[in-house]
Amino acid sequence: MNKNVKGLIAVLIVGAIVFVVYKKFGNTKKNDASYIVSSGKHGNVEALMTFDKDYIKAWANAIRNKQETFTLKGVKYNTQGGKIVK
Repeated sequence: MNKNVKGLIAVLIVGAIVFVVYKKFGNTKKNDASYIVSSGKHGNVEALMTFDKDYIKAWANAIRNKQETFTLKGVKYNTQGGKIVK
C-alpha cells in the first residue's frame, strides 16, 4: 500500500472512533428527552430539557424497559407524564 491509502485508512478509522464516542457520550439528555416525547409519554422536548439530567435518564430507561413507574432518589414517578405516584 502506498502512503495515500494508509493515510486514508487512518483517517477513516479515527473518524469511526470519534463517531462511536459521540454517539455513546453525546448529548444524552436531549436524546433521552426526544425518546420520552416520541414514546408518547410527554409532549415537549424543550420543557423536558429544563428538568434534571438524572430524572430524564431514569424516566427514559424506565420507558425502554417497559416499566409503568420509575424511582429516583427515593421518589416514585409514573412513566406516563412523569408525575409523582401518591
